[in-house]
Order: sequence, then C-alpha cells, then structure tokens
Amino acid sequence: MLTKCPKSSEPTFLASVANGLKLFVRVTPKSSQNALGETFTDADGKCYLKVAVSAPPAEGAANAALIKTLAKTFALPPSAFSIISGLSSRKKVVLITGNNNDLRKAICAKL
Repeated sequence: MLTKCPKSSEPTFLASVANGLKLFVRVTPKSSQNALGETFTDADGKCYLKVAVSAPPAEGAANAALIKTLAKTFALPPSAFSIISGLSSRKKVVLITGNNNDLRKAICAKL
C-alpha cells in the first residue's frame, strides 16, 4: 500500500551520486496521459515519484515513454536519463547525469 511522502525542502525521491542524481520512480503504464504525479512511500519506507505513461509495459515501450516524459518535463535531453534498476518493474531507479545542483534546481522547479 502506498502513502504520501512527508513534505520536506529536499525531495526524498532524489539521491546524489558522483555523476548526477538518482531518481526513484513508480511507473503506471497504460494511463490516459503521460504525466508526473504525487510522491508516495511504499511499505518499506522508500519514497517514489509517481509517473504515468500511456505506453503499454511491453517491449520497453513504457520505459521509453518514461524517459521521454521525464526529459520533456524537466527540460533536459533524453540522453541525460538512463534506467539503472527495475527495467521490468513498476519501481525504477533512473540516473540523471549532470551537475547535481543544476539538476536539483531543474527538477524542483517543475514539481
């Protein structure tokens, strides 16, 4: 069961790494539109950003739609995004390469 993440000044669905940020997402395929949703905490206490994509979860279509949606929303090139965990799962970890501070500002400005 998912519950809302606590409000904080620092998004808990982001984690800094040496070459950018890790973004923890929960994807809902076959939605009516591609869009970011709210943040949620799973049963293990991990916070995720909910992302809806219209593509079905077949042959990587939902993963490609996820990258395209994130790139468009955060005004970053699609090449900056790569799924590093959860290719066949709803819960995914996306690596966004670039400067941590610049990426955080771009992401937080859109949320």
